[in-house]
Amino acid sequence: MTDGMYPARLLRMDRKQAAERIEYLRTFLAENARLYYELDSPVIEDEEYDALNRELEELEAQYEGQGYGNLKKDLVEVTVNALAPVQERFRQIRNSDELTAILKDGAERANAIAEPVI
Repeated sequence: MTDGMYPARLLRMDRKQAAERIEYLRTFLAENARLYYELDSPVIEDEEYDALNRELEELEAQYEGQGYGNLKKDLVEVTVNALAPVQERFRQIRNSDELTAILKDGAERANAIAEPVI
């Protein structure tokens, strides 16, 4: 379902917002195309898919003449920002005492099983 985005709103988007929306639309439309064509199980109506596809085309047109580099840079920035909380949580878990204890326990149990075999 669309969220009320219309061409006038697209014109007010800054580059970061446009890049985020492009990334979202590309992913969403690709998944819905897969559901429709490969699994014969569409989850949105054809009209909505077409409207979202037109929105994507309009957003991509904002980058026309600027070269792929600008769009790529903006998409990378959006992706990095989206992954930042995941990376931070990974570092917290990786450096935690709890993980160290779990790994130590697993190693001890594996060694107990392996010693009689060796």
